[in-house]
Amino acid sequence: MTFGWPLTATMAMALVLSPVGTAEEARSIPAGQRQLFLDDDAIAKTENLQRTLHQPKKRGAVIKPDQPWETTLQTRCSPVWDEQAKRYKLWLITFITAPGVVGSTYAEGVDGVKWT
Repeated sequence: MTFGWPLTATMAMALVLSPVGTAEEARSIPAGQRQLFLDDDAIAKTENLQRTLHQPKKRGAVIKPDQPWETTLQTRCSPVWDEQAKRYKLWLITFITAPGVVGSTYAEGVDGVKWT
């Protein structure tokens, strides 16, 4: 089956009309605020920039079971920043003391280290 020029024309128009990012869409980072860059993708220019690599510090688990029935906590996703609440939110899987029983729990924190 051939689709001919209508498909080719449609694909070409989709490419031509697709949105392209602009410099105006760049994020602004407050002076003095630390950021983690895994690559240079979000860096427009490196003028007057000093790249500093800090050694990570192992601090152990930041979220621990705090209820008597919880034995283990597990995450399957990253914390989500809630802009309105100005807090991180995280959903976790918890293994309960009863065999084969699992549940879910929820934690909030403002800095990603201390959670309630």
